[in-house]
Amino acid sequence: MSDIESAKAVLYIELAKPPAIQDLARHVEEPPRQSGAVLELPRDVEVKLAGVKSVGELDGVIRELFARDLESVRGFLPAAYSRFLDAIVEVDELELLYSKLASKSLEERRLHYAKLHDYSECIGVDKFSCIISRRLSRLRSSCSEVREDCDRALGVVALLDALLYTRYHDNLKALKLVTEATLGDISLKELVNIGLGHLGGAGSIYFESGLARIEEALRDKSDPVKSWCRAILALYEVARNALYYTNTLVDLVALYGVDRLLKYRLLKIIYSRRLKPW
Repeated sequence: MSDIESAKAVLYIELAKPPAIQDLARHVEEPPRQSGAVLELPRDVEVKLAGVKSVGELDGVIRELFARDLESVRGFLPAAYSRFLDAIVEVDELELLYSKLASKSLEERRLHYAKLHDYSECIGVDKFSCIISRRLSRLRSSCSEVREDCDRALGVVALLDALLYTRYHDNLKALKLVTEATLGDISLKELVNIGLGHLGGAGSIYFESGLARIEEALRDKSDPVKSWCRAILALYEVARNALYYTNTLVDLVALYGVDRLLKYRLLKIIYSRRLKPW
C-alpha cells in the first residue's frame, strides 16, 4: 500500500470514530437531561473532560485533545498535506489573531497554529476582511504544493471560515462589544466576493450553495443555539458530500480538519454547561 493510500485509510478510520458531529449538535440543542440521550465518547476523552472544574481548565483540555488528534494523523501524511492541514486549523485562532493584529500586539503567545508574520499586511488594519482574504490566499498557496485538485477542499474550508467569522461577529454584537460600524466590514453575503476571488471550479459552487444554506440556518434569531447547530449541520453535510466520496487525500485532509474543528467546539459547549457556577 502506498503512502497516499495508507494516509487515506487512516483518515477514513478517524472520521468514523465517535462522536459524530450530528450527535454532538443534538446534545447542544437538547441537553441529555431533557432528551435522555447518552453521548458516546472514547473513554480517555470522557475521563479528561469529566474532570475539568473551570472554563480555563476546559480550554486547556480541549486544546490538548485537539492537538492530539492532529498529531495522530500527521505522521501518516506526506509533508505537503501536513502543511495544508496546519493551514486549515489556523481558523481556530482567527479571533485571537484579529485582536492581536488590530491592536498591534505582536506577541506570538497563546497562538498555537497561526503565525503573526504570515498576516503582517493586516497589522493595524481594523478589518476582519484583511485576515479572511490573507488566509484564503495562504490556503491557496499551501494547496499548490499538493498534486491533486484542491478546488473542493478550498471551497469547503472557505465555508468554514465564513461560519466561524459569523459566529464571532454575532457573539461580539450580543455582548455589545461592537456595532455594525466597528467590525461590520464584512457581511455574510460580502464573504461571497472575498471567497470567490480565491476559489475556482467546484470550489466556488460548493462555497456559494453552502453559504446560502448557512445563511438560511442563521436567519432565525429566536434561538441562537439552535440556529448555530443548524448552520453547523448544514456546513458538515456540504463538506461530507463534497469531500468524503472523492477518494482523494487532499479532500480527506480538509474534511478531517473541518470535522475536528467543529467537534471540539461543540464538545466545549457541552462540557462548559456542566461546570458549577462557582
